[in-house]
Amino acid sequence: MYGSDFDVGVFELASLVNNELLSLRVITENQFANVRTLAEKQRQNEFYLDRAEKIGEAISMLEGDLLLGTLEGSTLLKPLFVVYQHQILARLQEWRATHLDITAVLKAFLYRLRQVEPEARRLRAFAHFLRKNPDYQLPEIDSIQALPSWSSRFAGLRLKVHPDLSSSQTRESLVDVAKAIPAAKIIIIKERVAGHPIGDGSDKPVNVIQPKPVQLAFHRYLEAASSALKPLSAVSWKRQQQEFTELDDEAWLLYTIHAIQMLGKGPKGRLREFQTKRREAPRGHPRSGNIVVTDIELWKKA
Repeated sequence: MYGSDFDVGVFELASLVNNELLSLRVITENQFANVRTLAEKQRQNEFYLDRAEKIGEAISMLEGDLLLGTLEGSTLLKPLFVVYQHQILARLQEWRATHLDITAVLKAFLYRLRQVEPEARRLRAFAHFLRKNPDYQLPEIDSIQALPSWSSRFAGLRLKVHPDLSSSQTRESLVDVAKAIPAAKIIIIKERVAGHPIGDGSDKPVNVIQPKPVQLAFHRYLEAASSALKPLSAVSWKRQQQEFTELDDEAWLLYTIHAIQMLGKGPKGRLREFQTKRREAPRGHPRSGNIVVTDIELWKKA
């Protein structure tokens, strides 16, 4: 029951839009109805332009996302969507093209009406003057002492001067003019040759970044500390590694302290799962203020 009502409504809607566009098309192509005054013609044009804009809004609403989403989103409404697509969506492009043509004609008419409006006012004023003065006769041109004001509106003839090349005097003058013209700069445009790769193009430079020995040593020290069952001394571990014997103990200890501070032990630090302990040498004087670090121990939290 509801499906039949929907089909009938869609058919009537498509027929209404089509008939409305056809009616406006006939009106615009026949230059509207015959009216007597410019004001009536202008009001008539604005009326049909407003009517065309309303039809354009209606066409835009026919493909609204809400309606299409409702019809496409349910399998039960698929037969209704097929009818809507065949009767409405398939004809939207044609309706839009017709609507654009009609709107363009109406706007062109409105623009021309605004152009002829001043001239029409002058003609109406002159016609009104003749009705009030039926015996008015145009004066003879010879009897006019001063030119009327309307004659000053004439733009005059537009004259263009061309040299007479058949005259020898003109040719000589043109020769002098040609000599005074500076020579044109000749610019030679060189075509750039397309580049090509050197060799077969398969060899691409590869930059291999090697870590420094102290960086590699600290990385391996962290691996060893993560698997150690007790605190691991940084100095003792380094002395046991044969490949890092060239590293100075003080430099190694300084780098280890700095790396631990940079990596951090906070909630977001990379060493948050480790514990550290700093071993210090006894102070020579209680007020010296110097702290001598002799070793660092690192181990993983239990």
